Amino acid sequence: MLADLFCAILLGTFSIVFFGWVGGIVAFVVLEVCLIGLDWLIPSTNDAAGVVR
Repeated sequence: MLADLFCAILLGTFSIVFFGWVGGIVAFVVLEVCLIGLDWLIPSTNDAAGVVR
């Protein structure tokens, strides 16, 4: 959990530095949505066999 928080802060900082305030916030939101979507699509060992999301 702490590593996820650290990575989010780091990605947010980099996006604001490279793209400015507005572009950085937009880039951070787009990146986080993509990462959350990817996490949702990849099956985990906690899913029952044959589960379709």
